[in-house]
Amino acid sequence: SSCRGTAMPPSLPRKSKHVTVSEEEMEKLIVEAAKKAPPQVGGYVKKAAPFLAKGAVYVQMAVPYTVWFVQGAVEIYRVLPMQAVWAMCGLILCFFGGMFPVIIATVEAFRQCGWDRTELAIKQLVEEGKLVLEQEARDRAQSKIEEKVDAKELLLQKAHLVMSTCDPVKVNQALSGLYASWIAVLAVLKVHFARTVALSMSIAQVLCPGETSDSYDDAPAEGVAVSAPPIQGPALVVCEGIKAAMPEEYVRKGWAEVVTRWLVRTVSVSVAWFLARYISAAHSAIRGGDMFARESYGLCKRKGWLKDFPAWFGKDQFKIAGWVVAFLGFAAQFRMGFRAPFPLNLLMLPAQFLESVIQWMV
Repeated sequence: SSCRGTAMPPSLPRKSKHVTVSEEEMEKLIVEAAKKAPPQVGGYVKKAAPFLAKGAVYVQMAVPYTVWFVQGAVEIYRVLPMQAVWAMCGLILCFFGGMFPVIIATVEAFRQCGWDRTELAIKQLVEEGKLVLEQEARDRAQSKIEEKVDAKELLLQKAHLVMSTCDPVKVNQALSGLYASWIAVLAVLKVHFARTVALSMSIAQVLCPGETSDSYDDAPAEGVAVSAPPIQGPALVVCEGIKAAMPEEYVRKGWAEVVTRWLVRTVSVSVAWFLARYISAAHSAIRGGDMFARESYGLCKRKGWLKDFPAWFGKDQFKIAGWVVAFLGFAAQFRMGFRAPFPLNLLMLPAQFLESVIQWMV
């Protein structure tokens, strides 16, 4: 058959008749939950409650549209042949892979560190979440959930709903599996991006010789003033400029050298990540082009679309096309400055946020 199934894409989500929690109620919920937390943490949670509540409300508003998008993607995935799906993934990787080097490295690490376990854990959590949503819908239909209650009572209702519906054994197994997989992936990522750190240290050493050596290991004797080590190399020009713009009092204290060293470190890390993005863009473009060519050839051959072409037109020509697509993908990423254009940048905001979070953790 030409496809694996027939399905219509889901309609746009309608506005829910029940707003789960407003911003004010969400803030009260967070403050109430902070009272149960340890004192060292509760104070910070209370201070951040307004911002957390606003973020939670935005997430709550985005959930129906996120579910709609995922359902639509799943329906397209079910309708199209698998080879067409992988060919499309190759194109996406080819034209946008360099924008998310950490996410791509994370996916590769997950594939190497037990993806089956991770997939099973995600499916278990999704199934438990569906059970909670179905039970909540039944309770609302039977008027078991009161709409106008205080924050503490609402928190207790939600907790009771989750605790009474979910299977604790399955939830524990799923969370344990995800945690174990993430620890393994994090270790792989640290090794993977150790080269970027080493490159940044090399750049810093070139810009300011002696920057990577620890000049502050020896503790000074009591009463002896600590002076910053002298700046050398190209960074000396920057340091002199900072001294000229800085008040004499600060220069005598050594602030010019400190600011220069931090500028050197910032520039070194930025350049290293910029070069790593170039390498990731080239890698993703080559891999995406190869994936697109391989899967497209398999699809055309299986469908019999190559019968009308000359006998010499075959797999090798698709490989050449794959290299052409890879070049176009890398050139497009370079021209866009490794940033998605409007309005694709809005659609990719969650991926950009995830990229930043994983990069910070690594």
